[in-house]
Amino acid sequence: MIHWRQSVLILILLMIALLAIAGWNWLRSGLPQIDGQIYLPNLKQPVQIQRDHYGIIFIKSKTQRDAYTALGYAHAQDRLWQMELMRRAGAGRLSEIFGTRTSQTDRFLRTLGLRKAAEKSILQLSIEVLDALSAYSDGVNAYIKAHKNDLPPEFTLFKIIPEPWKPLDSMIWQKLMAMSLSQNWRTEALRAQLATQLSSSDIQLFLPVKNQGAPLKSSITTIKARDWASLREIYPPSLMSYGASNAWVIAGNRSASGKPLLANDPHLSLELPILWYLARIDAPDYHIAGATVPGVPFHILGHNTNIAWGFTSSGTDVEDLIIEQTDPENPNNYLTENGSTPYLLHTEDLRIHNAPTEHLIIRETRHGPIISDVLPSLNFLDSSKTIALRSTTLSEKDLTAESLYRVNTARNVTDLKDALDLFMAPVQNVVFADTLGNIGIRLAGLVPIRSTSEQGPIPTDGSTADRRWKGFVPPKDLPQINNPSQGFLSNANESLSSELISEFEPP
Repeated sequence: MIHWRQSVLILILLMIALLAIAGWNWLRSGLPQIDGQIYLPNLKQPVQIQRDHYGIIFIKSKTQRDAYTALGYAHAQDRLWQMELMRRAGAGRLSEIFGTRTSQTDRFLRTLGLRKAAEKSILQLSIEVLDALSAYSDGVNAYIKAHKNDLPPEFTLFKIIPEPWKPLDSMIWQKLMAMSLSQNWRTEALRAQLATQLSSSDIQLFLPVKNQGAPLKSSITTIKARDWASLREIYPPSLMSYGASNAWVIAGNRSASGKPLLANDPHLSLELPILWYLARIDAPDYHIAGATVPGVPFHILGHNTNIAWGFTSSGTDVEDLIIEQTDPENPNNYLTENGSTPYLLHTEDLRIHNAPTEHLIIRETRHGPIISDVLPSLNFLDSSKTIALRSTTLSEKDLTAESLYRVNTARNVTDLKDALDLFMAPVQNVVFADTLGNIGIRLAGLVPIRSTSEQGPIPTDGSTADRRWKGFVPPKDLPQINNPSQGFLSNANESLSSELISEFEPP
């Protein structure tokens, strides 16, 4: 009897051990291959990928295009699940995996139309940038194709197979980052909420704006404080930026080497895995090192042979909330200063795991998409009012990807500045230095020129005037400082105002 029990116990322990070994091997199956040879069908010549003891990759290739393919493969090896979530978030497709838990986030992002804006923006890019995006996609897809049966465990747990990566998927990251770092419309909603309880001078203490005389209570008190609070809550927590960043640069006359020193600390919210992915690429006439992000072939921060650069968020106001008035005689129209005009309507099919497909009707006005339609309760507002969002992130002619490519390949400060002229969103303070000893900082991105002084700090009425922007501040007129006499520059997300420039660079 004892012998039989011992045999059963041994058998159970053996089964547990076998299951543990199988589980361990399954979990390890998604880990990257770090030695040996891998065949990639789209490579023109052999490429070498090495990793140091920190896991940072070093790519050596004979061509720049092959380097982008290798980077795509490495990103997919290490961060494919992160990349999958990123592109699904931008396209409003998280609910296909997570069900109703993410349906509100999908509604919001579908209403914004980030993917549609990216689809039109990609048509504006040069052949060189499109080729880089295509080469990167080749690398990602080579990994997906070769590892259909041993993808990271998250894909198995959620029973999904990743679709082929497209250049458009890389474009979505920039839209998401721009939206994450451009949330001042939420501050407008907070000012409107406070305006029902506090005076303009009191609000100025908490949320200061330059045009202090703005009539904070004009046109916004018709919506209750709790409604403004509800509006702010629709922003998906996963896309909110809780971080900050800082950067500094020192001229050569203040360093031991006689060359400039530049440092950048882009600390965003704490995540696992983090946003950044450090990499170095060495190819003929193309040497670059710094921070990439999984899903994008270009270095966001770093240095090449001749220049170094870093970013900090500027907090520039690039978004407006516009209160629209629905035509009481025709609910399909909204009112303008010239009369009634139809809402632009289109329908999105929102597929939700373990739930019926939702047909989301999205309304737009001349000012932008109606975001008040995607509140948890669609009746929180008076039925005659809606709220549109105007944002530079929604631009359909966004050349930020073009800008990053040209920054990566810049040979001097002039090239860098020309590249930054194409940068659109999010608006960033850019510090830079080159091997000739030049240092500087400048604002880069689209800064709206508004039609009225109150527009920007607070929501404004769209039924009495056209609130579309007059244009954007020309890049040459954006604040910048070059080779200051004190020999250093720094920034920690504060604005680069004209006052700051005069303070840093005395006449």
